[in-house]
Amino acid sequence: MLDLLPRNVLFSIESHIHQRVADAEYGFQFGEADEDTLTGALGQMLLTRPQDDWDMQNNRQFQWSFTYRKVRGRGPNAPEKTIGADGIFQIEVSDENGKMLRQKGLLFQAKIASKPGSSRKLRDQAELLSQFKRAAILIQYSRHGYSAVPIDQMVQENQTATRAKERILRPLADVLASDFLHCRIGQRELSYDPQRECLVGHGNLDGLSFDDEAHVVTVHIQQFPM
Repeated sequence: MLDLLPRNVLFSIESHIHQRVADAEYGFQFGEADEDTLTGALGQMLLTRPQDDWDMQNNRQFQWSFTYRKVRGRGPNAPEKTIGADGIFQIEVSDENGKMLRQKGLLFQAKIASKPGSSRKLRDQAELLSQFKRAAILIQYSRHGYSAVPIDQMVQENQTATRAKERILRPLADVLASDFLHCRIGQRELSYDPQRECLVGHGNLDGLSFDDEAHVVTVHIQQFPM
């Protein structure tokens, strides 16, 4: 996004991510018994009303916001069981006329570190998510903080989820605010269509459908000339 957004706007989004993830981490103690509860709380923390930021050098105004949605993992034909994702983070950048300048998404699967069998589940989910490579991450919840690893790193390491976790897991806020926001991970044109209730993208992503309980985190950024 460095080629599209001024540094001060990126800093505002980075600061928002770091603060809200920290708030979600504090709430771990109140929902640690259930992964869906923690994922919902994380999404709610990332939600914000539209925020205005100025590009003073070019006399422009940008507006950005987060929204959240989670992939259904229960019931018949649950899409999580097919693609291995709990949900998707999405970034959208538009101009002053609402024209989409850039759109990219990042699938994620989340597990509680201390939960029995969590390492085995992470390994299983990694195998499913490996089809998306740079467009997916694994998230680990723990009382010590929330961590994440891009799925392509786990594939490159060729390790079990446990050993990879020990070596390459990083703070979730850093992965989102640095790797995803700065386009080191994620896939362009990967998005969620709420009317069709489906995941839309290229290649292996085409045709993956969700129901009305799917969840998505979206960053909307709109530019206004002054």
